[in-house]
Amino acid sequence: MDKLATLNYRPNRKKPYFVRFYNESGKRTSRAFAARMDAMQFMAEKSGDAKTSHFDISTEEKELVMRLKRECFARGFSLCVMAETFVHLVRNKPVSDYALGEVRDMYLNDCRDRGLRSSTLAYYTGKLANLCAMYGEKIPVSAITPDMLEVFISSCKTPDHNRRISSAFYKFLAEKRIVPPDLFPKVIVPRRRKKHKIPPILTVDETRRLFREIPESFIPTFVLMAFFGVRPQEISNEHGKQVLEVSNVDLVAKTVRILETIAKMGNFRIISDAPENAWAWLEKYLPKSGKIFPYSYATYRRIRNMLTIKLPHDVLRHSFASYGYHYLGIEKTVEILGQESGYEVYKTHYKAMVRMQDSADFFSIMPSIRDGLPPRRKQKIGDLNFGLSGEVADNLAYLKVHPELPQQPA
Repeated sequence: MDKLATLNYRPNRKKPYFVRFYNESGKRTSRAFAARMDAMQFMAEKSGDAKTSHFDISTEEKELVMRLKRECFARGFSLCVMAETFVHLVRNKPVSDYALGEVRDMYLNDCRDRGLRSSTLAYYTGKLANLCAMYGEKIPVSAITPDMLEVFISSCKTPDHNRRISSAFYKFLAEKRIVPPDLFPKVIVPRRRKKHKIPPILTVDETRRLFREIPESFIPTFVLMAFFGVRPQEISNEHGKQVLEVSNVDLVAKTVRILETIAKMGNFRIISDAPENAWAWLEKYLPKSGKIFPYSYATYRRIRNMLTIKLPHDVLRHSFASYGYHYLGIEKTVEILGQESGYEVYKTHYKAMVRMQDSADFFSIMPSIRDGLPPRRKQKIGDLNFGLSGEVADNLAYLKVHPELPQQPA
């Protein structure tokens, strides 16, 4: 028996057109319509002959719209006025519910696809691991309330760190329509007066001593960090990323080009108008080609540990920023540093850290301070002290006997 829908007409009725059809259970039923066009459309839908697109409105959908209109009319609203409310409700409805562990993996994969630095990715991974440890990886993400996020954010000594990662994480979830976009703004984080630690810097005497202890081939690297404010990871890093090369330094134009593939934040910058003592060092010690620092990061750590001057993380960049406040001026120093947050970061960490005279002395350190150091050894059979370690050992032995500094020209 053919189970096609059929159209019938009964005059003198409010809805004279009715369609007989078989429902999903196989039972024959009918539906009445006031207009023949609606009846024909419904019959075509049941017969499979109706044209379909994302914007077609079926007969059932038309009836639902009429129902919404009746409900709005009964409460004194127009359907047009309530349309925005309905759209907002649809947009805020999650597409589906995921476990916290699932959305964490989705977010971290997205971070990898966007090419985040390995250190940043490790930081995000650790923070989200703490969130999963607190509430469990299998908890539905919709079950995490703003109050629960507040507890997580306030659970460590640096709640600002937890707040930043939580904000980025929930922004991603909102873009994927996994959580409502207005969920995270409801989170209230108590403000704490943050005490900023003084960044470690070297004194002028420590900087002079440092440039007398290091091997000769290390000098361009330390000059770029101390007198150009270049980040250590832009010259040498343990992650195999591209680093600064001799071709990026122009001694004639007196510029250093930090490519976007090298820069920490991925922003290209040109360092110009650097202090004159910096160029004096590079003109004397810059190699002809290749990498500025041709050794591994492990070699850098080994030599650093031999020095009598301790070098905390970014100490030379911090020193440049602090001494540059008086000597170079705020605007020029911020430009050379390439700080994304500009003067705000600078005034928070580096303002009024040193005296004006110390700044002048720092940027007056010239290559002549290495005069008198023992010459580099030539390799001999059986000489165990040959190489970088031997050069540092020779320098330290010489400075133990001759600790005074040579007179620098004014």
